[in-house]
Order: sequence, then C-alpha cells, then structure tokens
Amino acid sequence: MEQKKTLESIDLSYCTIMNKDFSGVQFDGANFNRTVFEDMDFTGCSFRNCNLDHTRFSGCKLGNVTFDNCSMFDAGFYDNPMRSTKFQFCKMEGVQMDCCDLTDSDFSKCEIKESEFKNCNMRKVGFVSTDGKGLTMENCDTDRMLVYDSEEILPKRELQAGMTMQ
Repeated sequence: MEQKKTLESIDLSYCTIMNKDFSGVQFDGANFNRTVFEDMDFTGCSFRNCNLDHTRFSGCKLGNVTFDNCSMFDAGFYDNPMRSTKFQFCKMEGVQMDCCDLTDSDFSKCEIKESEFKNCNMRKVGFVSTDGKGLTMENCDTDRMLVYDSEEILPKRELQAGMTMQ
C-alpha cells in the first residue's frame, strides 16, 4: 500500500500554480491565502486546518477530497469535478461555486454564510448539521439532496422535487 505524502505548514500564499498533480497529498495547516490553482489534480487529497481564504480553484480535479476545519473566506471554485468531496467543520463565507459537479458530496457541521452555488450538480449532496445563512443556489440540480439538522440551507417553500429536509 502506497503511503500518502503529507505537507505540513507550507506557505503557498499569493502563488499561481497550474497543471500539477497533487493527487493523494495530505495538506495539514497549509496557507493557500490568495493562491490560484488552474487545471490541477487534487484527487484523493485532504486539506486539514488550512487557510483557503481568497483561493481560486479553476478546472481542477477535486474528487474524493476532504476539507476538514478549513477557512474559506471568499474562495472560488469554478468548473471543477468534485464528486464525493467532504467539507467538515469548514467556515465558508462569500464562497462561490460555479459549474461544479458536487454529486455525492457532503457538507457536515460547516458554517456557510453569504455564499453562492450556480449551475452546479448537487445530486445526492448532504447538508448535515450545517448553518447556511445566506447560501443561495441558482440553476443547480438538487435531485435527492438531503438537508438534515441544518439551518437556513433552503426555506421549505423553495424545496424542489426530490429534495429531503429533516
């Protein structure tokens, strides 16, 4: 079994990084403030206790990625395949996701404030114990999306066919 590479406390703030393969890397306590990632492969990565404020992910493979206890103020995710991605204990404010495939992804115990998801595939996405004050979804496929023990993800009157709120 191959050992995952761990990068602890690295500072890549204010960088632009393109066309690199970081698949399977574990980032712990990294600073990516204002970093731009373009056409990267982060498949199977984990970001734990990372600063992702003002970070941009564009055209990146983010499938099976875990974001654990990360700060994501004004982060942007654009045109990224993000299937089965986990967001847990993250603080997300002013986050924008546009044209992202979040199928089977999970947002658990996150704070999502004043954020916007546009043109995203949200099929079978779970919001569990998540505070979503000011989260808006525009033109997203929300079939079989689960909202459980979460506040203000979507008012009940806006629930679409196939969505579950408990």
